[in-house]
Amino acid sequence: RVYARPEVPALLKGDFEEPGLEPWGAWNQAAVVDYGARTGRRALRVDGGVGPQAASSGQQTVYGLKPNTAYRLSAYARTTGAGIARLGVRDHGAPEARSAASTAERYGPIALEFTTGPSATSATVYCWAEGAGAAFFDDVSLEVRG
Repeated sequence: RVYARPEVPALLKGDFEEPGLEPWGAWNQAAVVDYGARTGRRALRVDGGVGPQAASSGQQTVYGLKPNTAYRLSAYARTTGAGIARLGVRDHGAPEARSAASTAERYGPIALEFTTGPSATSATVYCWAEGAGAAFFDDVSLEVRG
């Protein structure tokens, strides 16, 4: 018997419930924390900042994408202090893109739609914080648009 692979992009650990950041990576200040979650026990905390390193992100490279295909990256985010939260995507065969900024102090939806390039089968997605504060992200997901 031959089984077809489901059409589900392989974003892993978007709920951040397992201890540790892997397979997410950190650029500057990002960590899975045991507080501030929207659902479950844990969330991704990304600290902004001031000065030359005024931003940070938690990022993951997602494999198994299809070329010339539209995707929707979504999450729930909230901020503290003067933090600003965004979602982003890069290395997907098209220009880097970020979502609109969110400064909500309570969790709310945030999303970014993007299309892979003609030969792209992977993308690096990220949860971004900037400004003098922090952003919390939870329930990150990636799905084919359409």
